[in-house]
Amino acid sequence: MNIGMSAFDPLPPVSVLATIHKLLTRKEMLADPQAVDAVRNEAESMRAMQVWDDDSVMEKSDRIGEARSRNQTIHMADLMSICSIKFWETPSKRKHKGRVVFRGDNVRDNWGGAAQFGNLYSTPTNIQAINIAIYFGMLTGNVIRVADAYKAYLQAMLLADADTFVTLPPELWKDSWHGRYKQPTVRLLRALYGHPRAGAFWDLHLRQLLQGDMGLVPVDGHPSVYFHATWHLLVVVYVDDILAAGPLESQNQFWAALQTQVQLDDVEELSQFLGPFHHLESGDCRLDMIDYCKEAVSLYLDVAGPKINLRKVSTPYVSEGILNQQDYEVTGEITMKASSVLMKLLWVCRLCRPDLAFCISMLAGQVSKWNRNCETIVQTCVVLEFNAQPLHAHQSI
Repeated sequence: MNIGMSAFDPLPPVSVLATIHKLLTRKEMLADPQAVDAVRNEAESMRAMQVWDDDSVMEKSDRIGEARSRNQTIHMADLMSICSIKFWETPSKRKHKGRVVFRGDNVRDNWGGAAQFGNLYSTPTNIQAINIAIYFGMLTGNVIRVADAYKAYLQAMLLADADTFVTLPPELWKDSWHGRYKQPTVRLLRALYGHPRAGAFWDLHLRQLLQGDMGLVPVDGHPSVYFHATWHLLVVVYVDDILAAGPLESQNQFWAALQTQVQLDDVEELSQFLGPFHHLESGDCRLDMIDYCKEAVSLYLDVAGPKINLRKVSTPYVSEGILNQQDYEVTGEITMKASSVLMKLLWVCRLCRPDLAFCISMLAGQVSKWNRNCETIVQTCVVLEFNAQPLHAHQSI
């Protein structure tokens, strides 16, 4: 069947309610008292978790000299404070969000060389394992519960081979440091965001708790998936998101035991997990990513411009008869942003729109030679994103 873009009625105008974060430059942050307060509040919460040791403070040059005199290798990096304003598009709802991160892009040893790290790594679970766990949780007698680990990485100790020291920016200095230090350094104790091995240390920490303390067994061939034979509980971990499927009584035991070792946000019934909203009812699970699809459409329209006229289609497959041979030689209008559009589409494709997989994979191979025909095809995928509501993925029992 030939599907031409002109054979269908135009779509109504697109209206997308987006949540915009405005990232402040350092100059803007320091000039905004609310931004500085947000960053300092975040730093104080980290101090409460003993992310670094203020008592170990020492001038950077002295730290380097001491390590060299002992012929000891240490790692050194800067901490960076950043601030963004949430809900930037709605002035009445604006909220400053401060972060303090490890400058993992410039970690040096005390000899001035690039720091060397071990081979420790983490392997998160995959979408297939998550869907299997959800299916298991939908079986008669089972329920599904989820929770986020609170500031997950910071709950893990920094188990680096070399002692790691960080230089704090002036807005995070203790009052007693002013006039005494020029570049105060302190010892880093926990796996701070940005450290090249922070994710691996958190993964190791959680694995030791799940397997060593709670008796869960890893499922062979499926990273970050565990099963407890006595509780009949299947547990899936995606970085700091934890999903458990099994009998209600086992759920209560599992979460109670985990909360004695890990700080968690509220344990809840399954709703949104890794993007999709999951609507469970009578043995049926409907995956809902309508809001995300609207964001994808909005991104495409921002890139392609207001002159684009989206028309309804019923399939992502464009007939070869629609594509002009000469258009393969004409550079597309969105060439510089094609990768961003495709990545946005790929995520929803992986989670609940497998019907788009062939087209998006084919287009990914054309990014370096993007042409007008590519844009005809990607526009078809975008239209299907707009009409996402009736095309959700379902799991049924």
